[in-house]
Amino acid sequence: VINTGRELDSPIEVIGVARDTKVRTIGEAPRPYVYQHWVQTGSTSQTFIVRGTGDSSDLLRQLRREFLAAEPDLVIMEAKTMDEHLAIMLFGPRMGALLLSLFGGIALALACLGLYGVVSFSVASRTREMGIRMSLGAAGRDVVGMILAQGLRLVLVGAAVGVVISIALARLVSGFLYGVEATDLGTLLGVPALYLVVSALAAFVPAHRASRVDPMIALRSE
Repeated sequence: VINTGRELDSPIEVIGVARDTKVRTIGEAPRPYVYQHWVQTGSTSQTFIVRGTGDSSDLLRQLRREFLAAEPDLVIMEAKTMDEHLAIMLFGPRMGALLLSLFGGIALALACLGLYGVVSFSVASRTREMGIRMSLGAAGRDVVGMILAQGLRLVLVGAAVGVVISIALARLVSGFLYGVEATDLGTLLGVPALYLVVSALAAFVPAHRASRVDPMIALRSE
């Protein structure tokens, strides 16, 4: 016998135990829940959940025909597939995820654009330094490699700091996520990798261009 939190006319026989489930929303923590026989609930309305094979829409139409054939006066208030039911339940979270993805994509694009501009300007301003190094005998590819290493080193430090801060703040957004962890490995590695690629391109293009310039011309540049 179990206690459901209200007075019962008769004891309830436990015929099975299921896992804790989500009752109200998908984002809530799993909670204990009691399933009762419809005779004991006293409800005049019933909900049927049917699982079958084949197309769910065809199965839904077939079930409607069977119910009406068994009880012509039956009033079917609502009939929908599980995909349609979940689409209604997840409309809010999906719209929120779409907006957050849109804003996140814009922020990522702006960050990449700003990073490219800062790195490329920093490298381009070292054209005179590169000219001096090449006039003293340094090979162009060595100078380009040095510039790339120095530029990526700073980005690596910033990416590491950003990952640490993201992990520290992950708990604040964990309640808004479905089907993905707040410390998702793909995101934590993918975004810094994208920044590294952008930084490498931003450093390589002006450095490679400067390495092909005559050292005397490079020395005269400001």
